[in-house]
Amino acid sequence: MKVLYLIDSLQGYGAETSLVEITTRFKIIEPVFVQLYIGDQLKKELQEKQVSVYSLNLSGKYNFRAAVKKVLEIIEIEKPQIIHSTLFRSDIIARRIKKKLPHILLVGSLVNNSYSSFRLREMNLQRRIKHLFIKKWDRTTSRYVDFFISNSEAIIEPNIQALNIPREKIITINRGRDFSFFSRKKALPRSLPFDKTTSTIFLNVSRLENRKGHKDLINAFALYLISKPYAKLMIAGEGPERPNLEKLIKLLGVDQSVFLLGFRKDIPDLLRVADFFVFPSYYEGLPGALIEAVISKIPVIASNIPENRECLAPDSALLFSPGNITEIRDALMKANNMSDWTLKTKIAYCYAKEKFDINNISGQYEDFYIQIF
Repeated sequence: MKVLYLIDSLQGYGAETSLVEITTRFKIIEPVFVQLYIGDQLKKELQEKQVSVYSLNLSGKYNFRAAVKKVLEIIEIEKPQIIHSTLFRSDIIARRIKKKLPHILLVGSLVNNSYSSFRLREMNLQRRIKHLFIKKWDRTTSRYVDFFISNSEAIIEPNIQALNIPREKIITINRGRDFSFFSRKKALPRSLPFDKTTSTIFLNVSRLENRKGHKDLINAFALYLISKPYAKLMIAGEGPERPNLEKLIKLLGVDQSVFLLGFRKDIPDLLRVADFFVFPSYYEGLPGALIEAVISKIPVIASNIPENRECLAPDSALLFSPGNITEIRDALMKANNMSDWTLKTKIAYCYAKEKFDINNISGQYEDFYIQIF
């Protein structure tokens, strides 16, 4: 059986990385990827595992008509039994194709709490109007999808309400991670902008965008530094908020304590040197970076949102209200003084091993495709 994956790009963000890790472990299903727009960082990894990849590298933000035409040509060659789309533009293209080829099963992905109230509140009027238009577009066309795979239980109900999806069309299969990769002996990162031996290190790994809560974390960390001046905060990731975060770091005078590391390929090594992992998001899908921290047995301090709680065993982490700078500062202080982190991280690891092992997740995907076909 062949599944054709339509995806906006293969840039290496959460949804793309997860699909690559899952599909390259298939034993029965033959995956084929169609990368629609520019960004092919993960293409080589797929090809090394003998997975076919078509890189269309379409120009423009949408270009749906050209995309549909090219994908139909690929379908004629590959003859898949199932099309699986991930991310908004791919979803719309896949649904247009479904109208033309109704005999091919269409699976969609629910990977984020895209229509959360927080996201709407942070927008100006122009962006809010565009967001509502996209939501209506998404809702209207979602009826063409035969099934949805949600990467967490937490985002199912919000998406049902936003898109009017029948509950029986949705199955939850979590994102997975390679536990053997994160449990290997790792090297120290090649470049750290400070001396590890004299510092308590907090690490955040996430794309630099408003919903990830970086501003709250930096403001809270500035307060924390008043009593813990030798602590360091590393933020690994890239994104549109970088200029604003750089200005905030300079304004608060914490440029010798807070470091924007940019996009890094040595996340396991950063996790090795970190003393704590901090994750202040307002909303997520299922946060892979948080799961990676748990696998690495790093103490976790995270925002108290359903998506984060789904990754954590009860009482295995410190939680704070999203956006509450005082609570974040207090959680950082409390983390330093806790003596039972070894037990908490062990419990968190065992919980994650049961739920998020990549080999089990890959098997669940294959079982699902076979069942619906």
